[in-house]
Amino acid sequence: MKVNIKNIFFAALIFSYPLQSYGEESLEGKLEKSYSNWKKDGITHYLIKTNYSAFSPLSGLWEIEFGSGKVLSARLNSEKNSNLKIAFRFTMDGLYQMVEKIYAKGKSAQKTIIVEYDEKTGYIKRVSGIIEEISVNPPKKDTGFSIEVIEFKPYKK
Repeated sequence: MKVNIKNIFFAALIFSYPLQSYGEESLEGKLEKSYSNWKKDGITHYLIKTNYSAFSPLSGLWEIEFGSGKVLSARLNSEKNSNLKIAFRFTMDGLYQMVEKIYAKGKSAQKTIIVEYDEKTGYIKRVSGIIEEISVNPPKKDTGFSIEVIEFKPYKK
């Protein structure tokens, strides 16, 4: 039996759509609204815990303190991680930047993403992606990833 990956993705998109909905807005409109809320709230110092699921040595639970526009400390699966540049992609600022870059590339991105937003804050809650062009003989890399915000604690101004 041959499985068509595009049909599977389409089904996943249908089932995930209600989780990311702000009424009838476009995906870009939802992102703009979420990002606008994020910037308006002016959160510059926070603790974030994200779970990164992928076929990668970077997968697992990231605990990151972010402040003054940079990662201040990072732990991966409870172990100190000194690669703060990589840890940035698992921050709220990094998630917005990643989603914005993929949207900006449009069809040339070779990735399709699903973005879910937190019901209370409107901020990004989860970003899931799938690589559209899959090399089968043998697969050169994982075809999907997910970054889920497990906990988000802003520090007082």
